[in-house]
Amino acid sequence: MLKKLHVDSATLKKFLVVCISSEFIYYVYAIRNTLYTPYREMLGLSNTQLGMVLTIMGWVAFFGGIPSAWVLNRFSARKLQAINLSLSGLTCFYMISGKVTYAGMLVVGVIWGFTLEAFYWGAVTKSVRCMFADDRQGIAFGSMEMTRGLTNVIENMIFVSVFAWMGETLFGMRVIMGIVGILLILMAVGVWVLLPEEEYLHSVTNAGKNKESLKGAIACLKIPQLWLAGFMGMGVYAVYIGTSYFQPFLEDIFSVPTILVSIFAIVSTSYVRMFAGPVSGVIGNKVFKSTAYWMRILFAVGVLMLVGIVASPKTAGMVWPVTILLVVLQIVVFMLRGVYYAPIGESGIPREVSGSAMAIAILLIQSPMCWAYVVYAALIDRYNSTITGYKWMFIVMACLYGIGFIASSILIAVIKKRGLKVNVAVKAEDKKPSSQTD
Repeated sequence: MLKKLHVDSATLKKFLVVCISSEFIYYVYAIRNTLYTPYREMLGLSNTQLGMVLTIMGWVAFFGGIPSAWVLNRFSARKLQAINLSLSGLTCFYMISGKVTYAGMLVVGVIWGFTLEAFYWGAVTKSVRCMFADDRQGIAFGSMEMTRGLTNVIENMIFVSVFAWMGETLFGMRVIMGIVGILLILMAVGVWVLLPEEEYLHSVTNAGKNKESLKGAIACLKIPQLWLAGFMGMGVYAVYIGTSYFQPFLEDIFSVPTILVSIFAIVSTSYVRMFAGPVSGVIGNKVFKSTAYWMRILFAVGVLMLVGIVASPKTAGMVWPVTILLVVLQIVVFMLRGVYYAPIGESGIPREVSGSAMAIAILLIQSPMCWAYVVYAALIDRYNSTITGYKWMFIVMACLYGIGFIASSILIAVIKKRGLKVNVAVKAEDKKPSSQTD
């Protein structure tokens, strides 16, 4: 799959460094996808409290995304990734200190809002977008999802094995989080050493670069494809957040043992993710010639899967049929995740404003972090982890995919009317080095 990117070994090395480190950083809270209950118990939080921590992270990420439209243009992806990897790693040591409080975790949620989202993820997508040609964006982001999925498989296999080996205890959970913290700091060093200090701005002074970055951010606001892609991604991301509750759903409704649910989570996320992303990228680029067409089909399939889950009887004999529906839904989720940034790169946005473009899209795409965690968790807690709460959760997810379907249909109409390539107009005088002094 990586051969389809047609890049040299140096670029491939940078690509792998970015992808692998960008997977490890999210393990500080994404580990709950495989070890939800022990992770929550280690922190001493209820479902709603943990949901609120992640919601706080989402709010900070959302509002932090506004200045990030300037920050991501102004500063190199290398600096932003290295700094945020280090800070995220340090939060792990608080989580294993044994002195965690709800208030303290809310502060951690604020930190994560900046270090995992507002000033980090945009730097990652900017790096990938700028490494490859516009007509290979679907394959590039699909390959990124494959690489990150493989990384997730390896880390889950290792850490779940460590957890089982240590007797499935909270001490084992703390050991795992301590290892994650150390690895993140080491990866920050690796990113700093291996990634180049890329510079796409034309100005030579700090004042000139500040002004140029602001102009680029404003110019990106005028691109309709950017906003539509953002709304499509919003539906994808909101449902992706909901998949973290598939594990407690199987435990609470079908009484599936925790260790078996963890295996389900690994298979239905990590393994599916490895193949769904790149395959989706190839289909979007090579078959449909536009990922918007392909995403519309996936949204429709996702809605059907969610309706099937809601409508199916929740009896012991239905555990396998429902599990299969969940796996198919995971395939759809990761196929969409593999390409939901591709329409941005395919619209021919210049590299010098790609940071702003990604920041604006991410602001919309990740907006469900402001509410989805706490809404899903509150529904589950309100109905005492019974089927009613989970049904409402799946209904909300179906509506969100419906929004994605509508947005993709509008984007297709815009593409037909205006053509696929819509470049940000950058005036010649704006490209000249600024004569201002610092």
